[in-house]
Amino acid sequence: MNTNDIQQLLKQNPEFLDKGIIKKIDNTFILNTKYKIGKVVIKGGIAQLSIDNKPNLLIEFDKLNKAYHNDIVLVQIIFNPRGSIKGKVVKIIHSKSNKDLTNPKMDELISLELYDEKYRQDKYTTNTNFKIDTNNRTNLTHLPFCTIDPISAKDYDDAIYFEEENNILYVAIADVSAFVKENSQLDLEARKRAFSIYLPNKVLPMLPFELSSNLCSLVPNQKRLAYVFKMKINTKKLIVSKAEVFEAVIVSQNRYTYEEIDEKITNKTLPTSIERLYNLT
Repeated sequence: MNTNDIQQLLKQNPEFLDKGIIKKIDNTFILNTKYKIGKVVIKGGIAQLSIDNKPNLLIEFDKLNKAYHNDIVLVQIIFNPRGSIKGKVVKIIHSKSNKDLTNPKMDELISLELYDEKYRQDKYTTNTNFKIDTNNRTNLTHLPFCTIDPISAKDYDDAIYFEEENNILYVAIADVSAFVKENSQLDLEARKRAFSIYLPNKVLPMLPFELSSNLCSLVPNQKRLAYVFKMKINTKKLIVSKAEVFEAVIVSQNRYTYEEIDEKITNKTLPTSIERLYNLT
């Protein structure tokens, strides 16, 4: 940054002189050596100050002070006697991102940028024309399974049913493996994503919505594939005396929310099978 640039910066920010950010020596304005001006570069989960297109200084995420990728910033050098020298953004001189930082959605964009997760915003779909052989699966569609999830839940991964007569607890887990074959393109993409990201305004799923919110979701009144854990409960010792797991087809008959169950517990109106299980716990 030359003398003219420093003078222009001082004209825009006259307080820099009083704060010692810019110094006047022999009628010449210079930038205090404790400060640097450069461009923010965010890549690979790391933020750095770049000067002349070369990485110069590491900036921790909580020191970005709302700066974004490619913004021109003034950075204060933070000296750490026990570690490496780092930087703290003091002023955004010019924002090249053209983003409205007052927009709540900016947190989403910045978070995805910081951790190299922008690819999650790409279109992500799959063919729903799956041919699934259910002949070797146990048919449990006659059992009244139910799901219990937060009121805001978009997908339902597990369901339960308690058979009172024989004290048998069934826990069904949606069978994703029936649709996502090992080493398939869908499998590789799901491994890369590893988990879904829940943002205030949207969900960026690990699996395409056609699976996560439909075929692999135990939605009410629809046949769904599941792994079922069948457990015989010793009600006196409160232990599992016998258990097995198998592939099955189920139908969830009710979708409850936590709030509904809490209300039913308070009002003592729980469905009989759930009440029996609740009393056991």
